[in-house]
Amino acid sequence: MSNGLRREARGREVTMPNLLCGGKFLLHSGQQSNFKIDCDALTDGDWETVARLIGTHLAFDKVVGVPQGGLKLAAALQPYCRLADTHRKEASLTLIVDDVCTTGASLEHQKELVGGHCVGAVLFARGKAPSWVWPVFQLQGPYQPYQEKER
Repeated sequence: MSNGLRREARGREVTMPNLLCGGKFLLHSGQQSNFKIDCDALTDGDWETVARLIGTHLAFDKVVGVPQGGLKLAAALQPYCRLADTHRKEASLTLIVDDVCTTGASLEHQKELVGGHCVGAVLFARGKAPSWVWPVFQLQGPYQPYQEKER
């Protein structure tokens, strides 16, 4: 279905957000953008697929989501945590996840809170993600914040 409409089990149509929206938006980072990536549009099945992509690409012992955007992804990634092995010599590795990375500040903040050995993953990176973070989807070229066109 298009225009953000989805059919519920009872046959009713309900309005759902679109994943990509054009317009003028203030991002969590404080920057303005001419588009929004609205991961609330993703279904549980979408999150499970993303988790499978990340979970088979990265090895980790624990997963932590950046509030609020990374919480659904962190929950979907729980089955991919390695089982604790008391005989393993390497340190426990925490995966920090978020839905969208613009500046990387939220991921860096979460890394400071978690401490220890961390790797990261994001579904979408608008620009260059921190070197320790793997973006599933990366926008090409540097992200340019929205600016009003001069007339």
